[in-house]
Amino acid sequence: GGRGGEPAVGGVDGSNEGFWDHEYRQGETLMGLALAYGVSVADIKRANKIVGNHLDPGRKHLWIPKRGEERPAVAPVEGAGRRPTRTQLAIRLCERARAEGFEVRREEALFYVDEAEEDLDAALHALRKDLEWEAQNKSRVDAEVDRAVGGDTGGALKQLSSVFKGIFA
Repeated sequence: GGRGGEPAVGGVDGSNEGFWDHEYRQGETLMGLALAYGVSVADIKRANKIVGNHLDPGRKHLWIPKRGEERPAVAPVEGAGRRPTRTQLAIRLCERARAEGFEVRREEALFYVDEAEEDLDAALHALRKDLEWEAQNKSRVDAEVDRAVGGDTGGALKQLSSVFKGIFA
């Protein structure tokens, strides 16, 4: 296998023939490279033995299957060297939360990103702390929700369920 994030070989058979040696730049994506070179994401993943959907930040080169003999001009990475937007940070927060086993809606993630002044690690820390508090105070939270919706969440849910069954029956 390759060392330091380098691909082991270009092709499954161990040959580099038929592949472009692409110098990877931070910020490039599999989809962007696939579009630039006119190949599929699956082709790039297979050629580089990539299992997930994200590139290792330590990677320096990628093997790209050739489509013709003329190497395509690859555009510079859009946004490289710039700070990520609030929305990009919120998406990253959602991804990191999902990796830790919990879901967070984008609107909630934006709140945490804003509260943490766009510091992703601080936003994730605050989210974890809030989830811990909610878990420790579940009965209090449930009581507040019941009070807010009139105290009969079970009855209301059954009523909604019967309405939906009638609509979609």
